[in-house]
This record gives sequence, structure tokens and C-alpha cells, in this order.
Amino acid sequence: MWRGLLVILAVCGFAQEPQKVELPPARMRVADGAPILGSAAAPVTLVEFTDFQCPYCRQFHTATFPLLKRKYIDTGKVRFTQHDLPLGFHGNAVQAAEAVRCAGDQNLYWQMRDVVAANPDKLNRAGLEGLARSASVEPSAFTSCLNSRKYEQAVKTEAEKALRSRIRGTPSFILGRTTPEGVDGLLIPGAISLEDFSRLIDRFLAMK
Repeated sequence: MWRGLLVILAVCGFAQEPQKVELPPARMRVADGAPILGSAAAPVTLVEFTDFQCPYCRQFHTATFPLLKRKYIDTGKVRFTQHDLPLGFHGNAVQAAEAVRCAGDQNLYWQMRDVVAANPDKLNRAGLEGLARSASVEPSAFTSCLNSRKYEQAVKTEAEKALRSRIRGTPSFILGRTTPEGVDGLLIPGAISLEDFSRLIDRFLAMK
């Protein structure tokens, strides 16, 4: 079904220019407690590996993701989860990922993720505190969480797991059929167009 399927990719940390590739098969386990958008019973799962300083990640978050959310996630067809993959040459990426998780302590993970992803130039400490306020995050608990580096090791561990799975650049995705463990489908090692996402998702939705 997927033989010969080609898409145009753009990715941080892997290639300097967009390139056409054939997508390899991939599967992964979605950890218990992972942040999830959409119905747990959705037949298709999309996992994103992101670096909040990556310009292609920002493009996905601001231009492509809202449309995917409206068409597939909000309608119960796709469940979405995000994994952190801060790249070593982005100095604020780990702290930004920690900040999003700190907001999650106040049940504001996705709200903080949205403002952080849209503002890669505001990821120093002062910038993150301002973004947290815009996401209605209570400031004292947020600051305490960041100061404690509560999530530093969790972010680094998640990134190490991605690298061991040969996921090198951001954004990368695993898209496929939902399984009891997680997802079974294709690895998308870079940003792709809304049209390509829709084409792939619709193919998985059509599978019995």
C-alpha cells in the first residue's frame, strides 16, 4: 500500500534543504501518562518529536497543526501526542520543554505548548515566564518548578530514546494505526505539507 510513496521533507538537524524521500515503517509504544489530545479510541495516532527552537517545528505548530486538529483530532479520528527532542545546538530548547511540562502540573500543558511553539525567540527565562502568564499559568508554582529542574532528566531521557530509535531531526513524526501499545505505521523524518498529512491519515483511516 505504501510502496513508492514519496513526500517532501524539511527538518532541523538532519538536512539543510527540503528533500523527497520514501517513508520507512515504524512503530512505538506510547507511554502511560503521556500528554494526549483527542480521543483515546481514535483509530489513528500521530506522535510528534519536537524542538521548540526549530523553525520547521514552529511552521508545523502554527500553520499545519491547527488544521489537522480541526479536521482529525477534534473529530475523534486521530489522537496526538508530543515527545521532546531538544537538539544540542539550540541552547534554550531543553528549558522550553521543561517549561511546558511545568505548566502541565497546572493542567495547562497544551496551552503552554501552543504559546512556546509559536515564539521560538522568547525561550530565555524571562521570555518563558511571560509566555506562561499569557497561558494563564500561576507564576509562583511555575517559577518554583523551573528552578527545581524537576523535568530536566525526563526531557533528556525522552530525547535519548528518540535518538536510539534513529530519530535525528525535528520535527519528526510517527503516524499510523492505533495499537494497544501505541502506534504502528510510518516514520516521517521532517515537516510535510498539510496535503501530505491528510493523504497519509486518510489512507490509515481507510485501512480495516
